[in-house]
Amino acid sequence: MLAAIDAQSRTPKWRKDGGQFVPELATWLRNRCWLDDTGTHVAVDWWNSIDGVKAMGERLGMVFSLAALGNAYTDDEQNAHWRRYRTGVLLAAGAGPWSERRIA
Repeated sequence: MLAAIDAQSRTPKWRKDGGQFVPELATWLRNRCWLDDTGTHVAVDWWNSIDGVKAMGERLGMVFSLAALGNAYTDDEQNAHWRRYRTGVLLAAGAGPWSERRIA
């Protein structure tokens, strides 16, 4: 449920009118709103694939981008950038099966 609140709080619906929309907790629970689709689909074993890590990153508000590297970068720089991003997503996701493995 906490992951759903986190993901839903990043959607345009929750940010409407400068973030004025706050759902009524009882209604949110009664309607099982934690199951609502936020548009970001994350696989059950998301940490095992590049697309899964990127999807979880988006859900957490951490969109992957190479913009920080500028227009010219080497493969080594791109790989290092990816490793930093992946590590950040794994740490931000909290404890889980992905944290039982070596992060680097």
